[in-house]
Amino acid sequence: MATAAKFVARHRRAKVSAQKARLVIDMLRGKAVNEVLEVLEYCPRKAAGMIRKVVRSAIANAEESTDANVDVNRLFVSAAYVDVGPPYPGKYRQTPGYRGRPYLVKPPTSHITVVLQEMSEEGLKAKKGSARRKEQAKGSSKRSSVPSGDTDQPPEKKI
Repeated sequence: MATAAKFVARHRRAKVSAQKARLVIDMLRGKAVNEVLEVLEYCPRKAAGMIRKVVRSAIANAEESTDANVDVNRLFVSAAYVDVGPPYPGKYRQTPGYRGRPYLVKPPTSHITVVLQEMSEEGLKAKKGSARRKEQAKGSSKRSSVPSGDTDQPPEKKI
């Protein structure tokens, strides 16, 4: 059995802290590419724009790969992570430190990596099935908001 192809894109030395970028990237793992782009389009964080560019780059890598039978609509984010990068060069600022000494403030950078993979037939069927089940659960809930029986008296306690 052949392994599925992985398509990787990276943004190195992104001018955003790794902690802030991880807040956005944690929302994306395991989701379909179309859904990821939609989430990132309306995410108000600065890192969302950078991550959206990385996802689009990974999609372009998949389209331009030598493997011609890649369906872009079946791609999903199999791995996404953010690593701490070196401090932003040449932009150090000073702030007062202890005993009046200067303390250097070094702006953070990060390395953003997104790995896309094509969804298998079983995964595609499971994804559609789970969406259908969620839709059915919204329509018919087993719990009712009005309790059954007489509403005048409190329910009896069983000892």
